[in-house]
Amino acid sequence: MHTPQLADNLRRALLQAAIEGKLTERQADDGHAQDLLKQIQAEKAAQIQAGRLKKSKGLPEIGEDEKPFAIPENWVWVRLGEIGQIIGGGTPKTTHSEYWNDGSIPWITPADMRSLTSRYIEKGARNITQKGLESSSARLLPKGSVLFSSRAPIGYVAIAKAEMATNQGFKSIVPFQEAMNEYLYYVLLAFKSEIEKLGTGTTFKEVSGAVVGNVAIPLPPLAEQARIVAKLDALLAETDALKAQETALADAQKSFPKMLRASLLQAAIEGKLTEQESGDGHAQELLQQIQAEKAAQIQAGRLKKSKGLPEISEDEKPFAIPENWVWVRLGEVIFLKSGQDLTPSEYSSTADGVPYITGASHFNNGQLNISRWTKFPRSVAEKGSLLFTCKGTVGEMAFLQEEKAHIARQVMAITSVGNKVELAFIKIILQSYVTQIKASAKSMIPGVGRDDLLLLPIPLPPLAEQARIVAKLDALLAQIESLENLS
Repeated sequence: MHTPQLADNLRRALLQAAIEGKLTERQADDGHAQDLLKQIQAEKAAQIQAGRLKKSKGLPEIGEDEKPFAIPENWVWVRLGEIGQIIGGGTPKTTHSEYWNDGSIPWITPADMRSLTSRYIEKGARNITQKGLESSSARLLPKGSVLFSSRAPIGYVAIAKAEMATNQGFKSIVPFQEAMNEYLYYVLLAFKSEIEKLGTGTTFKEVSGAVVGNVAIPLPPLAEQARIVAKLDALLAETDALKAQETALADAQKSFPKMLRASLLQAAIEGKLTEQESGDGHAQELLQQIQAEKAAQIQAGRLKKSKGLPEISEDEKPFAIPENWVWVRLGEVIFLKSGQDLTPSEYSSTADGVPYITGASHFNNGQLNISRWTKFPRSVAEKGSLLFTCKGTVGEMAFLQEEKAHIARQVMAITSVGNKVELAFIKIILQSYVTQIKASAKSMIPGVGRDDLLLLPIPLPPLAEQARIVAKLDALLAQIESLENLS
């Protein structure tokens, strides 16, 4: 099965090429990133001098083993803590309404970033008040800050479109040069997997502010940063379009076998899978034989006479059928046995007695998984019966291979009248019927009652054609399954 991986791989490759300086050309007037670093250091010193920033311990020099790839000559390696202030977050006490009610400060959690489609974030699901901000470890981040989720999960990235605060699941970066924030956004995306590896913890992985601040990144001059951002914006937009196409293709591939099965079922019951043959005779003759068999069984006392089924009106016939087929109600050509529940004292998990089939949990891809038995069978299905789940999960089917079984009320047993109809063909009819009721169900699948089945209008082919339809459909469905297993 195709999965949308090409676009994701291409995205990672583009981000990597960008931070290695392979997406953009150097220009003589860019200058050297060392000059930009000096400006950053001067700005940092000015903020410390003005009391807006606390003086921190210097970061260690970057060793050669921390430089995973070569960069252009006018770029430099720096630590994130050198070029921006790393700021955590916090959560005001939720029991204090004055920290939350009528709050005007956007408060961001990693969950607010999960479905973000832009690189900018303006608000989250909740706001906090000024009191809430002051009562907690949350900090007011200026517009342009780069938010980076540091746990649950590590690696969501966004740029603040306004002043905001975050919960403790962030180690955000306030760059000393705001013009760097878009480049930093892409750098953090490129280094996401590497930062994830630095996470510690048992319940979930987390990275500290010290760890984030110590991450070494390549720093180009500002002018080239702008060109990198513009180039990535254009290329990643194309990548996103490719991903959308890949996702649509994967969805189509996933749904195609299901659609094909439904189409084949419909073609089968419309007589479009097989050729009509002159030796088949007419289904009306088959129907007369079935009626005669029923009459004989009533005469012999083996069958109770039941109320006749209503004629099928023209508007109940949803499609045309071959000339030698007839429309009948399902109850005209089958016997239907309803199930009855047993009390817990009447069955056990010991293989003693006859199988007790209680519902869909005993059905597995056309086979029966028997886990209960009873010595007190009352509603008995005979070997060869087509078992059909009619409540809970509707439409699971399997042929009974055991000599007999007791069925619960969630199950019905279908048998042929004098072997005049192929139960495998009836199964095809019911598969198509269940597909229709599932498609029309607005929420949970409704239960199916006796009358739903007995009154169901079905197309009846001659017996020989029923067998051909079953064989043809089995072969085609086996081919679909083989294709699924290969993909």
